[in-house]
Amino acid sequence: MLNAEYLGTNMVKEKMVYIKNLYEMEEIVKSKKVLYWEGWDVVKVKPKPTAYMNKDAKFMNDEWHECERFPLTEHGWFVPDKWVSKS
Repeated sequence: MLNAEYLGTNMVKEKMVYIKNLYEMEEIVKSKKVLYWEGWDVVKVKPKPTAYMNKDAKFMNDEWHECERFPLTEHGWFVPDKWVSKS
């Protein structure tokens, strides 16, 4: 895993890592209710009533959600460090 920092959509500096293993990424997505697969990309959703004004919003389960996409790159998925278990 490569460590780096990233200013996400909320402009808070987060530590980020690359996940290079599909099995590891599948386990992360399974363990977090706010994540789902969209093709090879991982999407994080957060309910927000005003999300309909955002171009990346989705209407799911009768409410609007703010979405943040983590696309697959040649290096893997660049995701927040806090998603990765430290064991």
